[in-house]
Amino acid sequence: RRKRGITMTWKTIKGYEGLYEVSDNGEGRSLDREIPAKIKHVEKRVIKGKILKQGMKRNGYKTVDLCKDGKVTTTLVHRLVAEAFVANSENKYFVNHIDSNRTNNCANNLEWVTSSENRKHGIYSGNVVFRQTKKVRCEETGKIFEQAKIAALWLMGNYPDRCNGTQIVTAQNIRAACNGKMPRAYGFTWEFL
Repeated sequence: RRKRGITMTWKTIKGYEGLYEVSDNGEGRSLDREIPAKIKHVEKRVIKGKILKQGMKRNGYKTVDLCKDGKVTTTLVHRLVAEAFVANSENKYFVNHIDSNRTNNCANNLEWVTSSENRKHGIYSGNVVFRQTKKVRCEETGKIFEQAKIAALWLMGNYPDRCNGTQIVTAQNIRAACNGKMPRAYGFTWEFL
């Protein structure tokens, strides 16, 4: 099937067999189907399939409405594409947009991730903004971070041998050092700005 010069592969949407399909390009479509007719001398009528109109959530994710047995379910397009086209051998739950563009639902732009991996990607791409906005400075390097959680990610990425805990624990220790509850954290001196 081609659309605008692009070749698309279609697969059945799980749980909606015979009703809907999703493409590797992020499109959804309904399939041709017969339904009982309420017209005299006509038993069935054919409803032609069509490309589904996509909505947009306030957070920027595209959605489609799927109907089965009279019940309409609003579903995230990127999850449908990932479930149909992206391998998930580690049974991860979250779907990440690799280029951080929530409207780019092509299969080659999606990956399965853990909650932690999803948050880290959001922080690095600037899509995740935390309410806590106290900036943190590392005295030895002079680096300034928007908050302790981002400093923790930097520390875990650059000095993994120094911190073997989680991001939350690492951030708590950095904040404790900033508050004077401990002199240093992970070999560095920290302060709030």
